[in-house]
Amino acid sequence: MPKKPIENIVKSLLAERKGVEKISRAAFLYLEPHKETKDFAQCGTCMMHTGKHKTCTIHGKDIEITKEMSCGFYIAGAPHEDMAGKEMPAVTPKESGLYDGKVRCENCTHANKQTLTCKLYSELNAELPQVFELDENIKAKGCCNAFTKRSGK
Repeated sequence: MPKKPIENIVKSLLAERKGVEKISRAAFLYLEPHKETKDFAQCGTCMMHTGKHKTCTIHGKDIEITKEMSCGFYIAGAPHEDMAGKEMPAVTPKESGLYDGKVRCENCTHANKQTLTCKLYSELNAELPQVFELDENIKAKGCCNAFTKRSGK
């Protein structure tokens, strides 16, 4: 079966969207940084991290999770050392987007550092306005699941 040209796929998707709410930035799980959290969106400031035990309650006890890592299930809060030994492997590192580094807009190739806007969000809004209505404004320490490491970082 021959592949459909991308234009036909887009037309088909747009036709199905009549009356459907536009996709917002929430679809990318964008998180505004918390001023009081120095290492926002890092495992060391996530309530599912076990601190010095270097594990995560949802990744299980067999995967070392350092405080510098980050994943899409981040929940700001103090680590729970009392959960060490009670971890349950509910997600794999691939499913959670586990990343060893600072997943922040300031380190992302999509960020325009001068205007503090996201180029990916801007492109999606411009190219598919019937589908997307994304707030393009970002904070340097904010993050989302569209993170793409800036070259040289």
